[in-house]
Amino acid sequence: MDALLRDARHAARRLVRSPGFTAVAVSTLALGVAANAALFGLVNGVLLRPLPYGDPDRLVSLYTRYVPTSGYDFPWFSLSGPELLDVRGQVGAFGEVAAYVFDSVNLAGDADAERVPAVWATANLFRLLGRAPALGRDFATGEDAPGAPCATILSDGLWRERFGGDPAAVGRDVRLDGEPCRVVGVMPPDAGFPGEEPRLWRPLALDPAGPAWGRASHPYWAVARLAPGATPAGAAAELEALRARWEAEFPGHYAGGGHFVVARPLAEDLTAEVRPALLVLLGAVGAVLLVICANLTGLAVLRAESRRREMAVRAALGGGRVALARLALVESVLVALAGGVLGALAAGPLARAVTDFYPGSLPRAAGADPDGPVLAFTAAVSLLAALVVGLVPAIGSSAAGLERLLRGGGRTSTGRRAGTRLRRGLVVAQVAIGLVVAAAAALVARSYVQLRGEELGVDPDGVLAFTLEAPEASYPEAGDVRAFFASVRNRLAALPSVESVGVISDLPLESAGPADNFQIEGRPQPAAGETGWNARYLLVGPGALETLRLRVRAGRALDGRDVHGAPSAAVVNEAAVRTFWGGRPPLGRRIRYGEDGAWLTIVGVVADVRSLGLDVPAPPAVYVAHDQTPRPLYPGRMMNVVLRGRGDPLALAPQARAAVREIDPAVPLAAPRTMGGVVDAATGRPRFMMVVLLVFAATVLVLAGLGVYGVVAHAVLHRAREIGVRVALGARGADVVRMVLGQGLAMAALGVGAGLVAALAATRFLSGLLYGVTPTDPPTFAVVAVTLLGAGLLASWLPARRAVRVDPARALRAE
Repeated sequence: MDALLRDARHAARRLVRSPGFTAVAVSTLALGVAANAALFGLVNGVLLRPLPYGDPDRLVSLYTRYVPTSGYDFPWFSLSGPELLDVRGQVGAFGEVAAYVFDSVNLAGDADAERVPAVWATANLFRLLGRAPALGRDFATGEDAPGAPCATILSDGLWRERFGGDPAAVGRDVRLDGEPCRVVGVMPPDAGFPGEEPRLWRPLALDPAGPAWGRASHPYWAVARLAPGATPAGAAAELEALRARWEAEFPGHYAGGGHFVVARPLAEDLTAEVRPALLVLLGAVGAVLLVICANLTGLAVLRAESRRREMAVRAALGGGRVALARLALVESVLVALAGGVLGALAAGPLARAVTDFYPGSLPRAAGADPDGPVLAFTAAVSLLAALVVGLVPAIGSSAAGLERLLRGGGRTSTGRRAGTRLRRGLVVAQVAIGLVVAAAAALVARSYVQLRGEELGVDPDGVLAFTLEAPEASYPEAGDVRAFFASVRNRLAALPSVESVGVISDLPLESAGPADNFQIEGRPQPAAGETGWNARYLLVGPGALETLRLRVRAGRALDGRDVHGAPSAAVVNEAAVRTFWGGRPPLGRRIRYGEDGAWLTIVGVVADVRSLGLDVPAPPAVYVAHDQTPRPLYPGRMMNVVLRGRGDPLALAPQARAAVREIDPAVPLAAPRTMGGVVDAATGRPRFMMVVLLVFAATVLVLAGLGVYGVVAHAVLHRAREIGVRVALGARGADVVRMVLGQGLAMAALGVGAGLVAALAATRFLSGLLYGVTPTDPPTFAVVAVTLLGAGLLASWLPARRAVRVDPARALRAE
């Protein structure tokens, strides 16, 4: 122990006397450790940490699944009311099943009215999850019965914002959609709700007598807990038996085997979308750390070469192999310790910065702050880095061959040649790793460019959108709803900076509208098990399609002629024309939803809109006049208002808010956003991946370039005499430059070759993150390879210029 402490003091003094090396080594290692610890913290918090529920491994999400054999591929679809009750009553493997529906409500009270995200949940949901309110109580049995008095549970954030954290808020009434509602509880800050965290919860009534009840309507999301002794395999078998019963009892809905219920582990369900991206980023920061370690190892080898005479003297004075190796290794441990501490301190802020930069929200990202596992990971990474950086110089500092160095008076170059070969090998590894990261970044960047180049179908520039809902308590009849939105349109159209205005039920890239079957007049319905006629259903008011500049391909758009009382009209998109009418515009043809629905005459065909995302082809869609609302299930109470104006669209928001307040101060203007912002949000995740991977790739390329430069510059320094002799014997400057550049290009070429092989295997993990680009795209790999070779050439150019300036006379005198 005394010897170890003595070595530590000696190593610390040497590091203090070499501030440049110490600063570079500690700071770069801290960067690598911080990036790895931050990403591992996110992976641990999002993917690895157990869910904050009681016995979370026994929780599953329930979905209805439509497979391609039924004509549409909806792998994770919500349940209908009858399906939910069947699962509750007929699948014994589930001890309890809860349902919920995402929504938003108008919240009014002492402060201004606002639109807040809300969830309607059956009364047993929190008990099933094993979560309880921090204040007040859970929903009581019966509070989710049809007609029960309104009760609500607030989120911690909403409670603090609206009530200042006053415990007396429990028991008070707030107004939700114009109706009084009693606050019965407040959830803790980490409510851990499945999916998007709402601002409040309300009881969900499962009402078989309600208008939305039926096997064709799928509004419910569900979660279940396995009964004691039940297994996932047993639950899957019971769901398969239920599927068979449905096919026999309701062939119109389930024949053909394309519609059934599936269970998915809740932990997997919550993180499925972000898992691939996080794992790819974790691999990328691991590659960055490897390159940093390789770079520092090269510096440590160079530093060890400069100390070989000192080590030889120590060996001559009785220093053994272990003692000499320990002395070199302790120095790298001190560097790793300093870098690890700085990295651990920076990991938390860096993880929060990544979370803030991530578009939308990372599920469970609140658990990403450093904790025991993250700190243990940081310590392990730092220790591994210390071993990688210090082990090779420690072996090189052993006593073997040092006696020969003393006898040779310091002129022997055996150790130096070995060190040079090692540093060249490290540079080749850096270039190879850099190519893998750069190839991944280039593929994601090219994918993003392809995505942004897709035709959206509307013109988002200059458009402001916001959401309004006419609550049933204030606008009970369909005519009241029509009058409210007509007043809104007229008031907004009168604003001097507004060019056009309209309302639409679903904004492109945010929602495509509900998918439902319809009938075509004069054509028999598809037989059971065959592909049905199914299209997205959207309500639009006068001016909406014009405001979005959705192009009319045939006929006309819906306009002021399509009012209540006039013949019901509809417009279909090109995808519907291709799918249901063989590409021939069906102007004058009629369709309807349901046996009792009104017949809709098709008056126009409009261009396709990529409503499900830029990477998803436009689905068949039917646009129906909002003023006619031919379907009772979709009365159009909640609509998106779109405004096209002059100048900055967001500058219209205060004017629009004031106009709506004049019509009804209890109806808040919710979520004002530009359509350009909607497009940016739809491409947010690919952009995030592109930016982060490009940063990693740039870091790796710079480090690899520095490695090439260091090796070549060191070779030029120690071959100065040889170069001078060559020049004195007639070698031209171009020959010297070619020789030096050849060394750098040789290392870069070897690294590129090895990196191409590794990248062809590694980039296959990106397949789920790419659009319009294959993971082995030849042009992308060619550009990356040429770029790395160019970086190697550039890194060798400065040492080559220095080599040309070697004075041959001085070199000859030295000889």
